[in-house]
Amino acid sequence: KAVIHLAKIDDNTPLPAQMNKFWNSPKNKRMLQDFIAQVISQNESPCTVILSGTVNNDGIASPAKIVSGGKERLLPNLTLDYEEADWRIIPHIHWNLLNRPNDKRYVVVSKDTDVFVYLLFYMDVFRNNGLQELWMAVGSGDKRTFLPIHRLADKLGPRLCKAILKAHIGTGCDYLSKVGTKKAALLAKPESNLAAFGESAILDEHQINEAEYYLVRVFKSRPSIADDNEDFDDLRVNSWTTANSVVHLPPTSYSIREGHIRRWWYLYKLLSNLLDPGEYAFLNPENFGWDRVDQDLVPRKCLNLVPDKYVTTCACNKAAKNNEACTTKRCKCRKQGDVCTNYCTCKNCQNN
Repeated sequence: KAVIHLAKIDDNTPLPAQMNKFWNSPKNKRMLQDFIAQVISQNESPCTVILSGTVNNDGIASPAKIVSGGKERLLPNLTLDYEEADWRIIPHIHWNLLNRPNDKRYVVVSKDTDVFVYLLFYMDVFRNNGLQELWMAVGSGDKRTFLPIHRLADKLGPRLCKAILKAHIGTGCDYLSKVGTKKAALLAKPESNLAAFGESAILDEHQINEAEYYLVRVFKSRPSIADDNEDFDDLRVNSWTTANSVVHLPPTSYSIREGHIRRWWYLYKLLSNLLDPGEYAFLNPENFGWDRVDQDLVPRKCLNLVPDKYVTTCACNKAAKNNEACTTKRCKCRKQGDVCTNYCTCKNCQNN
């Protein structure tokens, strides 16, 4: 993505004309947070404001603090190394519930789907700590709407609220690529098809298989027509056979399993433990599909253009006898003891 890096941000810094390029820089976000915190700290307004702190370029969190009437008090429990503001909403609500027990109704102002899903997931915890109503304000002006998170969570139940977080991350969120649609993600029954995913401290083969099984159903949009043994390699071959084009081909199983699913599992462990950030601090993102580039994490390219089980292909066109192809070991597939597949471009094949 195109990025504009500012050298500093202060009272005299003009707003960039291309704000999208401004927001693409983590450094800009950190400097803006520091500047806003400085302005609020110097303001002697009687209003009470909680500053969540920032994370510097070395990943070290600055102290969170509560500011009122120009006076400050540090908040160690809210000093977190979360770079995303969306993540900080959850511990902030929890801190308020513990420290302001008379407050029973909260309103979160956001239009972000990620925030909506986080609130649903943590509603059960909030309710156990005294919260009665949780609303999410979306839109602005006459179009502002208040979503009753507490009622939605009651209707869905804790099991489905947990499954929705898993499904949302795995099918595309702020940190992971899109797979299928959100409607397909719900139709694919995440509450049962992702029951074990992310529920243990170690990512094992069973969870990876479960995640791929689920994503196949999401990708096909109609889960009922997916074969129980179908994987992303099969989807890729079928798409190639139907369209004979590399455009819109699904990834291979290797790419999904080594990249997408590993990142998905890592993110779920973090997002499902926002109130206990030290629980999985030992996990190294570089072991879960990311590479560190200039102090930023970027998704690792797990490319494998041809599925492993279709790695041998041939292009036999004819043979001397009966104009039949792939009848001798001159055919690469037959030489390897394999049958020809839909990835082969042979004609009149006799080895399928």
